[in-house]
Amino acid sequence: MSAKPKRYGYVDALRGYAILGVLVCHAALTFSRETIAKTGSRPLFPGLQLAEAGQFGVQLFFLTSIFTLFLSLRSRKRHEIHPTRNFFIRRFFRVAPLFWAGILFYLWFEIPWNRAWAPNGLDSWQIATTFAFLHGWHPESINSVVPGGWSIAVEMNFYLLLPFLFTRVTTLRKAVLWMIVLAFAGRAASILAKQSLIHPNGSFDGYLASSFAIFWLPMQLPIFFGGIVLFHLMGTEEERHKLIPWRWWFLGGAVGGCIFLAYSPMFGLPLASEPIPFGMVLMLFVIHLGCRPEGILVNRWIRGLGKISFSCYICHFFVLHELGKHLEGWIFADLEPPLGYILNCGWLLTVSLLVSSIIAMISYSLIERPGIRLGNKLVEKLEENALKARA
Repeated sequence: MSAKPKRYGYVDALRGYAILGVLVCHAALTFSRETIAKTGSRPLFPGLQLAEAGQFGVQLFFLTSIFTLFLSLRSRKRHEIHPTRNFFIRRFFRVAPLFWAGILFYLWFEIPWNRAWAPNGLDSWQIATTFAFLHGWHPESINSVVPGGWSIAVEMNFYLLLPFLFTRVTTLRKAVLWMIVLAFAGRAASILAKQSLIHPNGSFDGYLASSFAIFWLPMQLPIFFGGIVLFHLMGTEEERHKLIPWRWWFLGGAVGGCIFLAYSPMFGLPLASEPIPFGMVLMLFVIHLGCRPEGILVNRWIRGLGKISFSCYICHFFVLHELGKHLEGWIFADLEPPLGYILNCGWLLTVSLLVSSIIAMISYSLIERPGIRLGNKLVEKLEENALKARA
C-alpha cells in the first residue's frame, strides 16, 4: 500500500477562498440580472467591481490544484510502482462521478445559463463531448451542458500533460520561463481564435466567441504553470521557511493587486478578459497562506468550505437561479440604493452560501467520497498485483 501524501490545511483554505470568490461574483451577477429584468437598469454600488472579480477564484482553484498535484506526484513516486497510471485513475474517480451527476442534473433541470451557451439548441454531440471532458474545445459545448463546466474541461485536459510536465519542468527557472512564454502565446492564440470564430453570417456572436477565447485551455495554460512555479518556490518546508519574512508583503501585494485589477482593467480590456494577470496576483496569496498555515486566514470554517468546494461549485448555479427568482420578497426591497443593493446582494450571497453548502455536504458524502475511495481501492489493487508480478 502506498503512503498517503501529507494533507495541508492551508490548501483546503485556498479552495475555500476560491469557491467563496466564485459565489460572491455569481451572487452579484444574479442580483444584477434579476434587477435589470425588473427595473430595466443595472444596479451600481460600491464594491461591485471587486465582487465581480471573485470570478477569478477559478484561477485560484487552478493554482492550488496543480501545486498540490505536483506535491502528490513527488510523494507517491517514491512509494508506487506505477505512479503515472495511478495518477490518472485517481483524477478520474475524483472528478468524473460528481461531474457526470452534474450533467444528468442539468439536463433534467435546465437553467437560462445553458441556453445562452447553446443558441442553436442542445444536441447529442454536446452532451457526449461533455461526458468525455472534450467540451472545452467548441464554443457551443464549453458551458452549454453544465454551468461553469468550462473549468472542468480545461483542468481535465491539462491533467493529460501533468505527469509529463512533472518530469520535464524540474526547476523554478524553467517553470517561470514557460509561464511567461505561455502568457503571451495564450493571449495571442485567444485573439486569433476570437477573430476566426466570429463568422460573417453570424454563426457565433461576439459574446460567445470572446467568452470561449477567454475560457479555453490556451488562455488558462499560464495559470496552470503558475501552480508549477509555486511547487518549485514553496514545495518544501525549507523553501517555505525562506519566504516567511516576506509573508505580509505577499498578502499586501495580493490584496492591492486584486483591487487595482478590479478597478483598472489592463490594456482597456473588459475585466473578464484578464485571467492571466489575476492568476499571477493570486499566486502571492497562495504563498502567504503557505507561509502562515496556522494563521487566522486558515480557520476551520474556510477549510471545511474548501473540502466541499467542488460539490459547491457544481450546485451553486442551481441555487442562485432558484433564489434569484424570489427577489420580489426581499426584506430590503424598499431601501434606497446603494444601501438596498448592498444589503440585498449580501442577503443573496449569505443564503446561497448556506444552501449550497448544505447540498454540497450531501453530494460530497454520497458522490465525491465514494468515488475517491473507489479510485484509491482500484489503485491499491493494481499496486498489489504489480508487487506480486515482481516477486
